Amino acid sequence: MGWLRNFIFGVDPAHDDAGLSKQVRDWEAEKNNDMSPQPDDAADSEKGQEKERYDGNQHTEPSAYRTASGAKVLPTLTVDRVEPHLSNNLANLELWITLHNRSPYDIEITKVDLLKQSADPDRFLRAGESHEIRVYRGQTPRDRAYTKAYIDVKITGTGDYFRQEYMINYDLKTSGGANWYVPDALRKSLPPRDI
Repeated sequence: MGWLRNFIFGVDPAHDDAGLSKQVRDWEAEKNNDMSPQPDDAADSEKGQEKERYDGNQHTEPSAYRTASGAKVLPTLTVDRVEPHLSNNLANLELWITLHNRSPYDIEITKVDLLKQSADPDRFLRAGESHEIRVYRGQTPRDRAYTKAYIDVKITGTGDYFRQEYMINYDLKTSGGANWYVPDALRKSLPPRDI
């Protein structure tokens, strides 16, 4: 109870700190050292470190995944070729596309949404590599109701997922008085977005 008495009434000049525990003595010594004046060069270095820590202009080393300003490098995936395989009467369609990874890193094609069908190719593409995948098998569309396609991409080095939106261009084919709309190109409509 001596420390409580000292706290309330002040320090007794006859009081000896030897009875306090080591943690309390260390805490008091640290508290006294924090209040001591510091030389100017130490204070300036602390201010400089604090400014770097809280400054909004943080610069990181550029890599394949981030720019020097810290922004993400978005994956670049292009559809080089759209190859439709039609049945003799044009009623059935199988659609193959060639994807080309133009990013400086490896990616994985995780999902392709096209004409109300979803394909999960789980195909890995190295930087600069291209590959052909089947993305649709079913009836040939009778109209141009579906104008968008989506390809989901995962960056294998970071685990980030992106979705790229494409516009579908159609070629009109006629057989026996019926119109069939065959996809013949996929064009990027927006930059990839982080999902």
